[in-house]
Amino acid sequence: SGSLKELFGNHLGNFLLAFTIASGGTLCFYVYTVNAPNIVHSTFSSTPMAATAVNLIALFILMLGQPLGGLIGDRIGRKPVLLFFAAGGVVYTWVLVTCLSHARKPVTAFLMLLMGYIFLTGYTSISAVVKSDLFPTDVRALGVG
Repeated sequence: SGSLKELFGNHLGNFLLAFTIASGGTLCFYVYTVNAPNIVHSTFSSTPMAATAVNLIALFILMLGQPLGGLIGDRIGRKPVLLFFAAGGVVYTWVLVTCLSHARKPVTAFLMLLMGYIFLTGYTSISAVVKSDLFPTDVRALGVG
């Protein structure tokens, strides 16, 4: 029922905030779940099953962390959880990309991926609710979309 005119005229600040949240989350999600596993596979190319196990187990833990991230967001508020992701994502993305290729043991690579996924959970577990809460119902789908 809402229009672009209403969205940009009355909710531009919230639209820009939702856009920023989505952009940062998407960037980290891509780096952590696509680029980092590729780094692990190239680092442990001589033992491809170890690299696959590292990635699979870390992603499985990321999946299990989603309800916990949502619960924490409900208990302490979504803003602190999102700020945890933002601060961790800014710093840890650089660490992960520069240091992961130097991991010499699969367990080290696993722990590095897992730390990134812990930060990422601060985004993936609550982002849909955070973005939808920014808009009234008449422009919610348009604003979030």
